[in-house]
Amino acid sequence: MTLESAAAGPTFFSPRLALPGYILVHDYHAWPGARLAAQRFVASTPGWLVVPLADKYDPALLCSTKAA
Repeated sequence: MTLESAAAGPTFFSPRLALPGYILVHDYHAWPGARLAAQRFVASTPGWLVVPLADKYDPALLCSTKAA
């Protein structure tokens, strides 16, 4: 996986989600590219935030703060 492919998912899916929307990011803590892609998405897309999750698969959630 590349940084570009990690960034493509949230960019593609975020406008297609029902609000409030959630996107699961796998390997958020394990792979710096996933973390960087998520942080760049949140920084460039108003109304989204990153919620790191603590489990053995190292995920995080991208969460929309907008209501339906």
